[in-house]
Amino acid sequence: MVSVPRPGDDQGSAASAARAPARRRLLVLALALGGLVVTVLMTSAVGSAQGVYVGKVEVVVHLPRTLAVPNPLATSNQEAVRFAALVAEVATHGEEVPRVTNQSLTLADQGLRHETMISLVNLGGQWANDFSRPFIRVEAVDETPQGVSRRLQDGIARVTRALERLQDEAGVPTPTRATASSVPAEPQVRYAPTHRERAMAATALLGLVLTAVVCRRGTRSLDARRGRHQASSDSEGSAPSRALVTTTPAAPHRPGQASWGQGDPHGI
Repeated sequence: MVSVPRPGDDQGSAASAARAPARRRLLVLALALGGLVVTVLMTSAVGSAQGVYVGKVEVVVHLPRTLAVPNPLATSNQEAVRFAALVAEVATHGEEVPRVTNQSLTLADQGLRHETMISLVNLGGQWANDFSRPFIRVEAVDETPQGVSRRLQDGIARVTRALERLQDEAGVPTPTRATASSVPAEPQVRYAPTHRERAMAATALLGLVLTAVVCRRGTRSLDARRGRHQASSDSEGSAPSRALVTTTPAAPHRPGQASWGQGDPHGI
């Protein structure tokens, strides 16, 4: 039995190797186009985002005037600060206020769009607290100025109710009750625009980077798959399928029978 290689094996391997670069280019092109489309859509969505309105007011807690403190407005009284802190805690039901690096940051700067925040004014910085004034800050953010005004008024009302509730539960007489006032009397609402240019640039850059990463991983996956296929083909090529050719065995020589070319040298 004789085995011979099939003539189409080498031609199939060569054709597959020739098609590999074309598939690679098509994959990269498809991933790049998809990534660019998604990047453009996300950048447009970020650029179309509208700004919000923000407002802030401070509720000042006034302790009753006494002989020792004839003018509580001009006196730094730690008792008033502690009482204001208690009022703020009752008004917010003990909710913790997130710490910010700068006290001048608005709720819009913190990424909020519909929120009301009540807290004791902190005159300190990022690493130190300074609660030295009996001021309770009410901040609000919303998509309309009317929404911000309603939130501020509701916050002031919550602080006032907490102040009255604490004194009612303690049975404080009316002449010695603490009072509160808003500063300014009419809360100011202003528009906070978005940082559209920087947001769009950051989104576009992020989209391009992610597109490049996806294209790179896609080509690596394709190369790895092609490598596994090539390794499988090589292992099969070490013992390729062969065409079998069979030959009829020669008839056995019988004694006394002259075979062709044997016996009489003259062929007689």
